[in-house]
Amino acid sequence: MFFSISVVIVLFLSSEEIIHKNNPFIRRYIKKTVKAVYNKDLKFNSYYFAGVSGSKIYLGNLTDPFGVLSIDTLQNMSAENRIKFIDDGEPFRKIFAKVKPPYFYLIDGTVPIVYKGNIKDWKVTGKIKDIPRFTAAEPIDSVSLLLRNNTGPNSGHQLGIYSESFKPNTKYFPALLQKQIDGIFDTDGMLLYNNDLHEMIYVYYYRNEFIISDKKGNFKRRHTIDTISRAMIKVSDLKEHTERRLSSPPFFVNALSATIKNLLFIHSKVPGRYEDDQIWKRASVVDVYDINKGIYLLSFPLFTENNQKIKDMRATNTHLYILSGNNLDIYSFRGILKEQLKE
Repeated sequence: MFFSISVVIVLFLSSEEIIHKNNPFIRRYIKKTVKAVYNKDLKFNSYYFAGVSGSKIYLGNLTDPFGVLSIDTLQNMSAENRIKFIDDGEPFRKIFAKVKPPYFYLIDGTVPIVYKGNIKDWKVTGKIKDIPRFTAAEPIDSVSLLLRNNTGPNSGHQLGIYSESFKPNTKYFPALLQKQIDGIFDTDGMLLYNNDLHEMIYVYYYRNEFIISDKKGNFKRRHTIDTISRAMIKVSDLKEHTERRLSSPPFFVNALSATIKNLLFIHSKVPGRYEDDQIWKRASVVDVYDINKGIYLLSFPLFTENNQKIKDMRATNTHLYILSGNNLDIYSFRGILKEQLKE
């Protein structure tokens, strides 16, 4: 009896090791981790998340860069906010709004320019000066932003931080992103800032790996959860090596991500071992990681209207916010997922 019990314990612990660290393709689907609590038809599919704070969501619009829709889900109220902006002739190409109460930002990395103001009146009151060109940005506070741009070797991606208090204003962290093929496509990904842990998180698109550093760029950990540790892309040089293109459709591993407290949510595009193909046809699968412990926790499918794939995702202490098609869906955390957020 003692031997039998010992064998069961060993097998259980080894299976936990496989699930948590060595082989995430064996997903742990746990029921009743999220519950749909709110749905709203936004009428248009051009909305994206500009910010989330408490029960209030802020949505930017790709076709109306100076309009921000705010929705209070507790009071079931919405408001159209108009950013008051005097155009001073900047050659804008692609403007995005970001909201981090009490501030909002208008950003365009191609100019480059970052305007800022307060959401109490939605009036632009300042401009962040001498910021370099960037391909991604995430505000930390009113004077600092995390950046990604193509100033690395051979125009490769690298991460950095801009702050008005720095001299010079921008500091780069060239060792964080690891080149595998060309340094551009193979390091493409999503830049996040975790307000609770004060950490920068970068999730690669084409390999199942994410990187964590503090907001000063000091490396903390690099986490690979499965065998797709190398970017699954093929790059070709064009016009006498002056341009690069993906020569075949890229193999997306991670499509969307969001972070809150100790958790990282990743919308995966890779089916796991023993999984039902019908789930992947009808749902969007979200994997959850504990970034403090460096382990995979669980997964859950999201079933949206007309089986539309999700296109944007945000998280708060209590809810997961999803955009799909014209719809905004909100899910509350339940069970083990809610318990994990308390740590």
